[in-house]
Amino acid sequence: RQALRELYRVLKPEGKAVSLELAKPYPPIFNKLYYLYMARIVPLTGLIFTSNKEAYLYLHDSVLTYPHQYEVTHIFEQIGFEEVNCFELSWGIAAVHVGTKPYS
Repeated sequence: RQALRELYRVLKPEGKAVSLELAKPYPPIFNKLYYLYMARIVPLTGLIFTSNKEAYLYLHDSVLTYPHQYEVTHIFEQIGFEEVNCFELSWGIAAVHVGTKPYS
């Protein structure tokens, strides 16, 4: 929230804010596979390619604690953005939020 508030503050009127985040996928079967992938495969891949498994462990926890993409849309609106849209990518594993700062 704080980062979005700051973005809103410094954005020019009629400027667009765009946010791309990992999100919570919606098909139930895909959801379980995705979380398994994030908890096991991503850290293992990080270990193999960077020798730093811990650097990739946070992604799983981050996705679990980050608000659902529909909540993020609501947060954009609460802060004051207008014309807020959410575009889900790859069955919802990522979400792009776009909002416009109104001309005051």
